[in-house]
Amino acid sequence: MTSHLPTRRTLATACSLVAIGLFLSARPAGAGDPVVDHFMTYKVKTTKKTPKLPQFGPVELTDQFGSSLYDVKKTSQLALPADKNGEGIMDAVTHLKEYQVKPHAKFEKRTDVRIVNQCNDVLLEVKKPVSLLVPASKDLANPVLPPDENTHFVDHFLCYKATAQKKLADGTKLPKLTKGVQVRVTDQFDGPDRVYDLKKITKLCNPVAKVGTPLVLNGKDKGAPFPITPAAIRNPVEHLVCYQATLAKKAISQNGCEPADDADKGTEIVPPQPKHAPVPGLHVNDQFGPEQLDTKKEVELCIPSAKNPVCGNGVTELRAGEECDDGGTLSGDGCSAGCRLEGSCAHHRCETGVALDPGCDPCVASICLVDAFCCDGEEGEWDGICVSEVSSVCGQFCETLE
Repeated sequence: MTSHLPTRRTLATACSLVAIGLFLSARPAGAGDPVVDHFMTYKVKTTKKTPKLPQFGPVELTDQFGSSLYDVKKTSQLALPADKNGEGIMDAVTHLKEYQVKPHAKFEKRTDVRIVNQCNDVLLEVKKPVSLLVPASKDLANPVLPPDENTHFVDHFLCYKATAQKKLADGTKLPKLTKGVQVRVTDQFDGPDRVYDLKKITKLCNPVAKVGTPLVLNGKDKGAPFPITPAAIRNPVEHLVCYQATLAKKAISQNGCEPADDADKGTEIVPPQPKHAPVPGLHVNDQFGPEQLDTKKEVELCIPSAKNPVCGNGVTELRAGEECDDGGTLSGDGCSAGCRLEGSCAHHRCETGVALDPGCDPCVASICLVDAFCCDGEEGEWDGICVSEVSSVCGQFCETLE
């Protein structure tokens, strides 16, 4: 078996690169497969003596809470794709630029909004819309073009101020968020594996569609047209939940996304982790236009999440732990009533182990077509390359299994 590995690894790498290209150019959106990274957000301001983008509006934004008109105000944050706990980054190029927004109509507060992600299964109280996230490109030194929608699958997001709900409508108290949650984050600004405390939930961000013919609202060009490019929602099940993230002073042993021991008060990190070194003069560009920005400090970690997931709706919501969803709620048909596969997989496709049967999972079957070693019961095994092909071949994301 050993003699097969060098050739196989070379071929698998080549196949993975080809598959990634096919994924970026041909993958159907909205299939329920994770396509959104974690994002670390940084507070930013426009670089001195460089042009600011004007305020403009109205823009019509439509998400799962409804449709309303908004004025787009100043830039507030830049979100970088982030590697959390060594899980990797799917799209290191596409960033998100945050603009503060002002709604034309009053938003009706929502409660009992369930979100599920790696860290929480919790109900949120959604208070009001506060910002719009727009896919953006950045370069440290040179002007850059905005992202090409044909090369990424990152939606626009409308973000709402949100908090963990404390009680149900009948007065029943809900559990508080776990304290002592820490994550290790690597992004393009700071060193690897910086440890952050996740303090509280700050925002819920829904994928949003945008249209409109807004006008400039301030400055010498006030009243002039400000053309924008319409944007549709491509991944309706992919949301972001943002947590206040502060650089940790003590390290707390973690079990997944919670302390391994609730009584652990942490061990002082020596030497202390350095604060973010501000990055001046970043070139950032999106559908609204180019701008130069200076970073100030980290603010939030935004985690991909499922909102109000429903088993049986025909969409496999992997963020919520579903392995399949055939649109029904009966077991015995290959997909259980709990949206778990009923095949012959000896273990999850995101875990290494023995070779898997291609009939146990559609993604496994796709991988077997390009990498037979993963499904060779005599000489093969489901190794780390097979796990990586869950992303490169299937366009799915292997989150840390807990």
